[in-house]
Amino acid sequence: MSGEYVHLKAEAGGKNFSAVRPFAFKVLPFNESELRGRLHSKFGNDGCENSPLKANFQEVTIFLQTAGTEEVILHTDKPISIKKELVYLKRSEGVSAFEYILIYQ
Repeated sequence: MSGEYVHLKAEAGGKNFSAVRPFAFKVLPFNESELRGRLHSKFGNDGCENSPLKANFQEVTIFLQTAGTEEVILHTDKPISIKKELVYLKRSEGVSAFEYILIYQ
């Protein structure tokens, strides 16, 4: 999987199956500490509620889309973590947030 799509492979009855589908929501293939570390390295804050990013929304989304294109292979025989995480931005009218779904092992 990557932040753009999920690719599933399976075998049943001696036949191999494969499907690739885009996500219907924003997904990043890494955990919360990696998300926060990447944001801090790029923007100087980690995007938590008490440390919102002082950046343009589009700049942040482009950065995260680019970071999320890295493909990660998840093994179904191991636990997979799925977590909704908010990224906070400080704007002239106040602080706002947008969400990502983090999927990782």
